[in-house]
Amino acid sequence: MDETLGIIIQSGKIFDVISITDTSIAELEHKYMPLTIKSTATIQAKILSINTLTDGEIAELSINIKKIKSENEFKQIHEGKMIMIHNRNDVVKEGKRVREKANKFIKDALTEEHRVIKLMEPIEGHLTTEEEAILAAERAVITELEQRKDSIIQARRDRLLTFGMGLFGMNWKLPFDAPGSEVPEPLLKVCSDDQFEKFCAAIQEAIDKEQAWLLEIEKGRLAEERRLADIAAEQEVERKRLEALAKEREAQQEAERKRLEELAKEQAAREAKIKADQEAIEAEKKHLAEAEAARLKAIEDEKVRVENEAKRQAELVLARKEAAEIALRDAEEKAKQEAKEKADKEEKERIAAEKRLAKLPDKESLLRFIRADAAMVRLLPNLKTDEYKAILEEYQSELALIIQKFIDRVNAL
Repeated sequence: MDETLGIIIQSGKIFDVISITDTSIAELEHKYMPLTIKSTATIQAKILSINTLTDGEIAELSINIKKIKSENEFKQIHEGKMIMIHNRNDVVKEGKRVREKANKFIKDALTEEHRVIKLMEPIEGHLTTEEEAILAAERAVITELEQRKDSIIQARRDRLLTFGMGLFGMNWKLPFDAPGSEVPEPLLKVCSDDQFEKFCAAIQEAIDKEQAWLLEIEKGRLAEERRLADIAAEQEVERKRLEALAKEREAQQEAERKRLEELAKEQAAREAKIKADQEAIEAEKKHLAEAEAARLKAIEDEKVRVENEAKRQAELVLARKEAAEIALRDAEEKAKQEAKEKADKEEKERIAAEKRLAKLPDKESLLRFIRADAAMVRLLPNLKTDEYKAILEEYQSELALIIQKFIDRVNAL
């Protein structure tokens, strides 16, 4: 058997048993190397300028890529690639089988194995390149669509900020009570442009109403100031009138005093009557003074009431101003908190990156172990029936795929 194997190796027929010959490779090359997708260059040219494409052109490009993937050319390229991978795995398995049965021919078997694989590599590489061109274009289209969607959402957030709105929890709100003007943050990602414009119109309407209300309050304050000024002017006129009346009464009293003195000197007999008259005058003066005091008190009470009302209105305006300042401070505090959370997130990402770097020695050690285990030479049983031989070949094929799967998982970490 060794002599037969040596003759097979020397004649370059080692893989004839699995139907992999120079002739079959040439046939595969003749079949698959001419395969190409005519529109690949056009699609790649569009991908290079994808940032300048409109949404409609990107949608059309995505449809074209899906159409290409569903056509026979792409399917033949993908199926051909999988056939070449399968054949390459068969060559590797057959090479291992030959090496395990004839160690003295292992060097020649490896040489032949590498030679055959090298002959097949251009075919597989060509098919991989053709397939990857379309897949890369598809990934670029998806990435561009996602970026455009993110930019639209950010533009909507910026538009809400121009209205003076702030994000409270998951809702955008104005700094004053305005029912119907709130906009949920998740809605910014799913609403249409027309719907968003309706939201903005409702917000502007609420702002206009608030400004009109504040203007009415200001007009009321100015009217009250004018009314108080009129009352003050009326009080000043009344004060001057009372002052003139008091002087007039003093003059009258002085004249009456002199007249009474003359009457006392001239008519002593009429003293009792004069006294009675004087007492009546004094009583009348007291009555007039009390009436005047009551009128002045009523005027003063009205003044105090007007001043209290003006003070209440001023306190109401001050309270609204303080509420607006509190809302502004809350928005600033929210922005600071978001900045802190962003910094914390970046710090966590930096620590995670350092941890991944720290895992590199383990990654390299595990890869060496898996590859060493894959390259280990195993003594296979000498099976005689085709059924068991098929099971063994399937086991070797599945084992190679499992090993490659774990290598890919380690590399992905």
